[in-house]
Amino acid sequence: IIGLLVVYNINLNDNTFKLTEDLIHLKSSNNKIKYSIDLENGNSFNYINVDVYCGDQLITNKHLSLKENNFKFKDGQHGNNYIFNTSVVYNDGTKSDVISKSTVFVDYSQLPSLPVLKIKTDSGSDPTYEEKKKFSTKLVGATITKNKKLDASMSYSLEGSTLFKDDLTIKVRGNTSIISQEKNSYGIEFENSHNLIGNGNYTDYVLLSAGSVLNTYVGEYISTLCETECQPQMTFVNVILNNDFKGVYCLTNNIGKELMSDVVSDDGYIIENDPYWWNEDIYFKTKKQTFSMAYTFKYPSLFNEGDERLLYIKNVMQKVETSLMNHTEDYKQYIDEESFARWLVIKEIMGNIDRVGSNIYFYKQDDSTKSLVKMGPQWDYDGCFNISYVNVYSQSRKKEAYYFDWLFEHDSFNKTYTSLYKQYSSNMIAQVDSYLTSLEATQKDAINQSWYLNNQRWQNGYVPLETQHASMLDWFNQRIQWLNEQLEVSNV
Repeated sequence: IIGLLVVYNINLNDNTFKLTEDLIHLKSSNNKIKYSIDLENGNSFNYINVDVYCGDQLITNKHLSLKENNFKFKDGQHGNNYIFNTSVVYNDGTKSDVISKSTVFVDYSQLPSLPVLKIKTDSGSDPTYEEKKKFSTKLVGATITKNKKLDASMSYSLEGSTLFKDDLTIKVRGNTSIISQEKNSYGIEFENSHNLIGNGNYTDYVLLSAGSVLNTYVGEYISTLCETECQPQMTFVNVILNNDFKGVYCLTNNIGKELMSDVVSDDGYIIENDPYWWNEDIYFKTKKQTFSMAYTFKYPSLFNEGDERLLYIKNVMQKVETSLMNHTEDYKQYIDEESFARWLVIKEIMGNIDRVGSNIYFYKQDDSTKSLVKMGPQWDYDGCFNISYVNVYSQSRKKEAYYFDWLFEHDSFNKTYTSLYKQYSSNMIAQVDSYLTSLEATQKDAINQSWYLNNQRWQNGYVPLETQHASMLDWFNQRIQWLNEQLEVSNV
C-alpha cells in the first residue's frame, strides 16, 4: 500500500500546481509595481504566464519559474491602473484559468495633498493575522487571532513637508469585515503622543480601511453634535506601509482609557457588550444575556478570573440587568438614563443595521455607588446610512444588542429619548450639509484624487465626494421624515 501511494504521487507530476488568487501578490511602491507569486519546490508546471495590461493594451508579458517567481514593473507611461493576468502553462501544454489582479502605479512625489502616513516595520514584513473559527453556530461573525504587534518607524507629512517622525507599533485589527476584504485596518500606538486630528495629544490611534466613503466622517460628526462624551474624531490620510501604497484610511482615536481619561478614573471601567468575547481570555456574562454576547474589557486589563475588579463590575452589570427585568424605576440607581437614550437616538438617526457588531461600549467613572453606568462613545459606521434601510428602526433596538425594549416600557425613558431626538434632529440635515460643504471647499480635489487612487489599488469602487455628499443629504431627508412620522414629532 505504501508503494502504491508513492507511485500515485509521482504520476501527478504534470498538473499538481493549482493557481489561486491568494498566491499572487502586487505591491505598489514608488514608481514601480512588484509582482510575486508563491511557489514551492513540489509544484510542477512548465511556466507561469503573466500578461500586463493597461486598459485593453498589452504592455508586457513575463514567463516565471520556481527560480524566478517575481518581477518589477516600472513602465507607468501608459496610465496608472495595471491589470496582471496570471495563468499556469502545464508540462502537457494545457493551461489553467486566468486570474486577474490589478493595482495602481503611483509616483509618491505626486500624491494628492492629504496627509501621508509612511510606516516601515523593523522586520520589513507587513502585519499578519489568522482567522479564528467560532466554536458554535450560535455565535456571530468571525474574528482574528495571532495579530501580533510589530515594531516600526514612521513619518507624517503634508504636501511633501515632513511634520514629524516617531517610532510605533502596528497590528491588524478588526473582525468579520476585515476577513472578508483584502485591505486591512490597523491599530497603531506611537512612542510619543501627537495631536493628529486636532482633539488633543494621544498615542493610541486606529487606521480604518473604510477611507473612501463618508460613513465614519459623518458618523463621528453626528455623535459629536449629539454631545457624546469622549467621541473619537478622524481625518483622511494616505497610507504607505513598507513602501507599498495602501490607499486612503480614516485615522481616528482608539477607544480606551487614554481617550476617556476625563470621565474614567484609574479605578473606573470601560467594557464592551461584545459578540467576539470568545476571542478574549477574560470576559463575563449576566444571567439573561444572549448566548452570542458577553462583556469584555477595554479598561482595566484583567488577567485573573477571580480579580476583585472583575467581580465588582460583573455584579454592577447584573444589577442593571435585574433592575430592567423587574420593570420598575430601580434601574435609575444604576444607569445614567440620558446617556442610554442619547446613544440609541444617535444609532436611530444614522439608521444602524448592525445589530450586535457595532461595538456597544459602557463605562463607569469609578467604583463608588455615586458613579452610574453610562453608554460609551459611538464606533463602527459600516452599517449606517444604508438607503435600503432608510425606513426601518435601527437594529440597535433589538434585545440581542441590549435591553432597550425594556427601557421603552418606562415613560421616563420614552420622554428622555423623544426629547433628545427632537433636540438633535431639528437642525441635523443643515448641519451635516454645512459640514460636508466645508470639506468640499477645502479638500475636495485631494480627497477625490486619493479616492480614485484607492479604487485603482483595491478595485472597491469610486464615488466622488460631491456625489456622496448629495446621496447623504437625500438619505437624511428621507430618514428624518420617516422618524418624525414614527415618533409623532412635528415642527422639528
